[in-house]
Amino acid sequence: MNRFVFLLFSLFIAGFPGHASASDSAYPNACFSPYSVEEKSSNQLAGIAAEEAAVIACNVSDNQPLNAEIYQQSPYRNPDRFQSQDYRSTDLPSAKKPGIRWNPLLAQMLFFTTIENGLRMTEEKTRDKLSGPFFRDWMKSVSMLGGWDDRGKFFTNYVAHPMQGATAAFIYKNNDTRYNTLTFDAKDKRYWHMTGLALVFATVHSLQFEMGPYSEASLGNVGQEKEIGYSKMAWLDIVVTPTLGTGWAVGEDALDKYFIQWIERRSSHRAVYIPARILLNPIRSFSNAMRFKSPFYRDDRH
Repeated sequence: MNRFVFLLFSLFIAGFPGHASASDSAYPNACFSPYSVEEKSSNQLAGIAAEEAAVIACNVSDNQPLNAEIYQQSPYRNPDRFQSQDYRSTDLPSAKKPGIRWNPLLAQMLFFTTIENGLRMTEEKTRDKLSGPFFRDWMKSVSMLGGWDDRGKFFTNYVAHPMQGATAAFIYKNNDTRYNTLTFDAKDKRYWHMTGLALVFATVHSLQFEMGPYSEASLGNVGQEKEIGYSKMAWLDIVVTPTLGTGWAVGEDALDKYFIQWIERRSSHRAVYIPARILLNPIRSFSNAMRFKSPFYRDDRH
């Protein structure tokens, strides 16, 4: 198959409607509360009661009796139920079982990879490789994998590639409803379990982008020929991209909890907290675009 035809077909699949999951909007914004009940002062009891009523209303269908179990599980009734994370409406029982939303996850990964390959098409050396036998050239490129350093620029290897890995990590987090509302907490085992799964996903993405069927090796034949004794198909990109990238994502999580939310608690003006969310969490903002959400969108709060 001609590589140019293969790229066009992939662009069509990546843009197919519906890859942004409808379940992203399963929880009404009116039910979200960004702060924990512990932060409520004693003179806000009336507001707490109103919020509790809203939570219950979000979980009880019209013309149906009040569900006592949901009521008792409300964090305002039992705040100790959430020991390490701030209260969010998504912590309450839902009609759908929490888990990985595979369709939007894989679609967003394909969409992101298509953007990356599209950027490679701006390079003349990549466009020159589009002709020729697809499978034979692909296998020859992959077989050249060896060594650690590809002699690339420092920015490319240790900044741009980790940004790529961080995007993949956030794409995973956004689509795992068991963890997508967790905030950074160094003592929370759930947070680190989620981070480990995000690392695995970022590693899979890195392997695919470097040497998979829709990759630098298959479309651009990167590494097919050795240059002055070394190959551009090296281990550095495969290892650094997911590891430093997942670390980058953890750093943005920490910034979001300890600095961005600090700003939000002191100002409710969109002109203040929206730029803070975008500028201090740039990779999270980009990953939101992969699911057609606004750059400043958060699963756990307005």
